[in-house]
Amino acid sequence: MKTNTDQSLVWELKGDKLLSSQKNKKAFEAYQKALELNPARLSLYDKLLALHDQFADNWDDSDFAYNMSLTMKKQELINPVYKRIHARLDVHFKTVAELIKKMLSAPTPEAETDCVERIVSCGSLALYPLIDYLLTFKEVLRHQKNKPQTKTDK
Repeated sequence: MKTNTDQSLVWELKGDKLLSSQKNKKAFEAYQKALELNPARLSLYDKLLALHDQFADNWDDSDFAYNMSLTMKKQELINPVYKRIHARLDVHFKTVAELIKKMLSAPTPEAETDCVERIVSCGSLALYPLIDYLLTFKEVLRHQKNKPQTKTDK
């Protein structure tokens, strides 16, 4: 959905008004619409989480997942480093990471190409695992560079 900050604000104000009238369920729905229109607005996460917690007595698995999703997205807005951390929790991360390992140890160019094509087919889901591997290599190189040389290294 396209971001629309003006419409989002209209829905947020409507939610505030409904909340002040003790119409919590309707306020919750208004805040959800506001969030759909502007997912970068941090205050909406606070309002949605606070209201969602009020309904906790009737939660099922989908409510728990929704609450967790809101919490994680809020964390990512506050500190973008959490995007990488949360990406590691995605089921596709491990699959792509295994493909990357397989690609790096591929015995032939054909096997390597097969792995590359399978990684590419994962689309944007492959980005965080690939970045994770690059940053791991960077860290290894940094440690090797800063490691004191011994007589046998020279």
